[in-house]
Amino acid sequence: MTSLQDHQKTAAFYGFIDSGLTADNLQSISEAGLDQNAAYGIECDLQCEAFETFAEALEWYKMRALEG
Repeated sequence: MTSLQDHQKTAAFYGFIDSGLTADNLQSISEAGLDQNAAYGIECDLQCEAFETFAEALEWYKMRALEG
């Protein structure tokens, strides 16, 4: 899994000045078996308020990973 610093650089590259994900969030993403693409997707969804909380977004991405 990507580090917080790497994720923040990726988020900044795509126009998100402040990452909404913490190191603990990234650890949770990794522990769920998700990758950097999921971290970026969760970041995007939280930034555009598609999900209200990180936990809600994480559960949705975990469910999608199981379906795929």
